Amino acid sequence: MSASTATLRYPSYMNNDLIGLIAPLTPTPRLHFLMTGYTPLTTDTEVPTIRRTTVFDVMRRLLQPKNMMVSTPTQRGVSHCYVSILNIIQGNFLFDYY
Repeated sequence: MSASTATLRYPSYMNNDLIGLIAPLTPTPRLHFLMTGYTPLTTDTEVPTIRRTTVFDVMRRLLQPKNMMVSTPTQRGVSHCYVSILNIIQGNFLFDYY
């Protein structure tokens, strides 16, 4: 939860309150279901195996179902889509896409 509220604790010119964070993500009032994804999920036993990743890898992994913090039913053959996405990436990073 602390990673999700980092923009509230360290305000900037964007995303400095919950309304400002959620309002651009909801195109219509009925589409207001937020799902949180977090990556990399690690345990204490996996700490020595942490490897350097690119911003593109982190953004790709955020959309994988195993990294979602909610349980949603998925059906085979049914395509799902995201209407809007907000990725909050913290730390020192380079935009290496390849």
